[in-house]
Amino acid sequence: MSDVGTNFNKLFSKRGPLRVIAVITLWSFLFTTGGGNILVDKTWAVNTPIERPNVRSIDAGSPGLFEELTGETFILPKYLGEIKESHVAGSGRLVIHIQDAHCNYAAQHQINDIIAYFGKEYGIDMVNLEGGARNYDLSIFTDIRGKTVRQKVADHFVKEGLVSGAEFFAINNPEKATLWGVEDVDLYLKNLNVYRNSLSHKEGVDKHFKQLGHILENLKRHIYPIELQEIDAEYIAHKSGSVEFKEYLVYLYQNAQKKSIDLAEYPNIVSLKNSLEIEKEINFEQANNERNALIDRLRILLSKTEVEKIVLKTVEFKKNLISQDDYYNYLLKKSKVRKY
Repeated sequence: MSDVGTNFNKLFSKRGPLRVIAVITLWSFLFTTGGGNILVDKTWAVNTPIERPNVRSIDAGSPGLFEELTGETFILPKYLGEIKESHVAGSGRLVIHIQDAHCNYAAQHQINDIIAYFGKEYGIDMVNLEGGARNYDLSIFTDIRGKTVRQKVADHFVKEGLVSGAEFFAINNPEKATLWGVEDVDLYLKNLNVYRNSLSHKEGVDKHFKQLGHILENLKRHIYPIELQEIDAEYIAHKSGSVEFKEYLVYLYQNAQKKSIDLAEYPNIVSLKNSLEIEKEINFEQANNERNALIDRLRILLSKTEVEKIVLKTVEFKKNLISQDDYYNYLLKKSKVRKY
């Protein structure tokens, strides 16, 4: 399975004329688990050799059409998804990986919304996809003149699992997205054949893993002391989502203290615990007043366009469309830019 990358252009850095390149990678299998034909020939990906699209950037000092995109400033609204991991590298490039639920109708529309958001906020207009080779020809859809009819037709193919969320976006917004297939066709077909061959063993493998799971659970009951069984049960409950992170963190912290474990070796755990204690002391009414005062100050310092963006972010926050972290990080970012 190969990465699906998206190169983002039309970006600028306020720190200097640095070219910023961002990549979204999407995971997708364009075939059916029942052994259906691979859909390389059905994704309208053309195999004619052309030059790979270039990534452009806006010079520093250009009008602020889009939000600055860096690892520190990147924000994904809560209603669109969740950032699971982030890593800082020294290349000066930003890679964003979107995990895909293949052929899932709701997930594909979510990906469509994510790409639309990135285009609006960061000027992203190129999407590199798995399951295709080189440039895409979507004229079979885009030749449909009626926008509503085109959207309904494309949506039907999304439901059938034949069109992805990224393809759906490009079909309905051809002027805002260029698709590029990243596959080496020979390697892709070899990988597909390996997967197909493994399906004949799926039932036996699943049964084997289930038996191993039962054996391991029985061994735990016979080998683990009572305290370790309790810790293991709490861990499983947290991983399954039935125990919230805060509750699980407090549980671990308290058990570490009971066992006289030196938490100096785990500074991040200590910081998390301290942040929970600080949160209890926050006067949220006063915090809201201070936030409003900060926004009033920023309105004086920022341009009309930037003020409008703050208003939109505030509306999204009040409608629970973005998280508190995203909203306050956004305000702090604006404050740092203006050194306020």
